[in-house]
Amino acid sequence: MTFIRRNKMRLQHYSVTVIIACALFTIAAVPSVAVPIRIMPLGDSITAGQTDPNWVYPFSFSYRGSLYTQLTDAGYDFQFVGDSPEPWNGIPYGVPPVIVGPDLRTAGQDGHHGYAGSRITNLINGSGYDPGIVAAMNADQPDLVLLMVGINDLYYYGNGGNPTAIMDQLKSLTDLILGTKPNVNMIVAQINPYNDGSLTNSVVDYNNYIKDTLVPDYVSAGYNVSTVDQYSNFVDTNGTINLSLYSNIVHPNAAGYELMADTWFDGIEAIGPITPEPLGVHATGTFSPGTASPVLPAGNLIVEGAGTLADYFSGGSAAMSWGALIDDMNNGVMTPPDASHTTILAWDGVTDDFGWAVYELDTTTNTAGYNISEILSYAAWSDARVNQAVEIKYALVGDTITAGEELGRTLGSFSFSPSTNSNQDAYTTMSITNVQDPLVLSGVSAIEVKYIDNMFDGTSGMVGEPGNYTAYKQFAVIGTPRLLGDANDDGNVDVADLGILAAHYGIGSGLGWDNGDFNADGVVDVADLGVLATNYGTVQSAQSVPEPSAFAGLIGLCLAVILSIGRRTP
Repeated sequence: MTFIRRNKMRLQHYSVTVIIACALFTIAAVPSVAVPIRIMPLGDSITAGQTDPNWVYPFSFSYRGSLYTQLTDAGYDFQFVGDSPEPWNGIPYGVPPVIVGPDLRTAGQDGHHGYAGSRITNLINGSGYDPGIVAAMNADQPDLVLLMVGINDLYYYGNGGNPTAIMDQLKSLTDLILGTKPNVNMIVAQINPYNDGSLTNSVVDYNNYIKDTLVPDYVSAGYNVSTVDQYSNFVDTNGTINLSLYSNIVHPNAAGYELMADTWFDGIEAIGPITPEPLGVHATGTFSPGTASPVLPAGNLIVEGAGTLADYFSGGSAAMSWGALIDDMNNGVMTPPDASHTTILAWDGVTDDFGWAVYELDTTTNTAGYNISEILSYAAWSDARVNQAVEIKYALVGDTITAGEELGRTLGSFSFSPSTNSNQDAYTTMSITNVQDPLVLSGVSAIEVKYIDNMFDGTSGMVGEPGNYTAYKQFAVIGTPRLLGDANDDGNVDVADLGILAAHYGIGSGLGWDNGDFNADGVVDVADLGVLATNYGTVQSAQSVPEPSAFAGLIGLCLAVILSIGRRTP
């Protein structure tokens, strides 16, 4: 008996040693991924990069081209973000025929939110291609905002006096930026003058407000706000405007934009190290005018008859007010925007009006639950200003689900307002995804959609006021069954998962799936190793890359040795 006990201890020690050896190879095989600093250039046509209306002066991506070069040369890991299509949409001056400096499109760095003719209120509310600052912040999740705006506002209000209206609007814009992401770094630029000097008094007053009031107030409140002086780049020591740096009355030429880039770079350097924040789960949306309905994706877990939907039930004050939330929301069929009430759930913005539906997924066959990569909400009505506001709740494998009651875990509330234009027969699609991770949720046994009183004013698209109505057509949960043994939930049971298991093998209790505990008993042991071995090599995603043969052979040997030890040990 003593011999057997000692031999068992030696074999257990040997198995752990083999696992740790495998883990060392695994750690060397899996590279770390750096997260870039997300920089949002925000403003008007100067940010977009327009020069003159006839493109006599070559296009240089505004200050962004030279700033890209300087940041790259300085070793910054960064990504310009923003989905403005200007100037490549040809508005208002046509497409630039000549480019000088680096082509940011080729580098994948042409992200920005610069819009020709924009005033501050346009950036706040959205206009044309501009989704509005709250939607832009939520979609792009910048770590640093480079804001330069106001030159069009000064033209609108005229010269002379203190442009208090513009100052108030700039503060409102800044409030929205910081309210959406309080930890963001923000540089507010003092703007360049009109080259004819026509609005110099107002420009100086506006810049003094930025420098002496706006920025200090936010700094004293604890926000990461600073300023750079873009005005001084365009005047000499006597205050005379340097016309050689302009392509027309307001736009710099390439030389002027390069000076602006120098100033932005110095401002970024002055901030010091910027730590990118995790982006996490967020919502974005699309808007399609006309009558063409969105194409519903494959892989919807909650479509009746799909084999993954086990049960469903609903509740709430608005669940049946305009038709069946359950039967019509998960039938996988998009209907026209003016279809009957039986295919649409809608309400008129009454406070606390909501409806919810719980969809239970099959966990008898798929015992580990489901991994969800995207959640889609579809809306439509014969009015372009169709808004969406929804809370997503969920349950994990092992959670108790009670029929008629809402689920206990929440992913968060999400909202999207597509447009304020007058196009009719609008379709909107809200997509909830994870920016930094391919999955939104893992190990899910049920999911709930809770349509809440919409958060938008149907006239202006602003957050915080009751809307006129919302209308919902379809709801989709895109995902796949979770693979037993797939600790990192990448759709492959491979050497990386073995490394995760090895790193946590036998070290304690209270561990979970992402530590290698596949049978949910709180520890990582030989039972979990057996689960991994049984499923080793299973691939769920066609996009996976096979492991190098040397590592595959090594892991196979490790598994064979460890499992044989487990079988021989009394």
